[in-house]
Amino acid sequence: QLNAAFQKLYRWIQREFKTLDLENPQISSSIRRALRVLAERPTLFQNCLDFFAEAREHVLSDAFYAALTGSLTNAEHRGSVGKAIELSAHDPLRYVGDMLAWAHSATVSEREALEVLFISANDEVAAGIRAGIESEPWTRASSDVDASDIFDGHKALAQLISRNLAGVARQLRQRVEQVIQSHDDPTLAYKLSNLLGFYRLMFSKLLEDDTGAFPTALQALEAAALRHFRTSMRDHV
Repeated sequence: QLNAAFQKLYRWIQREFKTLDLENPQISSSIRRALRVLAERPTLFQNCLDFFAEAREHVLSDAFYAALTGSLTNAEHRGSVGKAIELSAHDPLRYVGDMLAWAHSATVSEREALEVLFISANDEVAAGIRAGIESEPWTRASSDVDASDIFDGHKALAQLISRNLAGVARQLRQRVEQVIQSHDDPTLAYKLSNLLGFYRLMFSKLLEDDTGAFPTALQALEAAALRHFRTSMRDHV
């Protein structure tokens, strides 16, 4: 009966995640309580996190595309879509800067919303997972990570945000690579490298993780811009 109840709770949380509005500062307390209880079944809790990360990745990817094009296809973000970022594509430095600024703003908003949802003053989720170790001993046996570390507070939060932003990171990387390759001005390449390095440090501090999708993408783009700068300078000389 208890296992059946956990399954019902698991399915209810998944349904709620589909329509959850993180832009609303008054996120339902029932969701937080449900996550605290579901944490007593670490496998179900982790599956819920995976489902949530996949759903948020689609939402943020759509929102980024809407910001780039100025389209209003995503109803959730209709109020936040302004001038299309791609209208400044003729100015590559501003174009890349606007995309990075949007990504940084989205990351800050995502972090604030998820802290309210997953991080409580008494660390109730972590307490629930510790309570669930006895009910799922195979979780500990089948993993190199102790079951009590499945949701290690801010570290797990940073990893979840990185997964949510993975789709945005892919789109951003494609567009910035196109900008780098399509301009032969060494000064521009150097400025882009500095801009990307600045945002890489900002994302590393914000996410407290250098291995996430965004810091990794920005590190690769920064290196690509520097390589392009050196190549352009050699050709110029």
